[in-house]
Amino acid sequence: MKIIPILLVMRRILRVMERNVEVLSTITIQNSPDLYKIVDCLNRTLKEKNLMFGLALNNEKKAIFTIYRT
Repeated sequence: MKIIPILLVMRRILRVMERNVEVLSTITIQNSPDLYKIVDCLNRTLKEKNLMFGLALNNEKKAIFTIYRT
């Protein structure tokens, strides 16, 4: 997993958390090494639509995918 893209996404999430953000959907899925690429692509493509996507790992190493409206 690449560190730099994850840090960039985390910085963006922290900046957005300072504003009013609406959680649209959250799902827990099996983790995969390339999931961050999908989240990065979605964030780059749909930021003009006021959508943001997040990816986190829980204690069981499952991926938590979240869709936000900014």
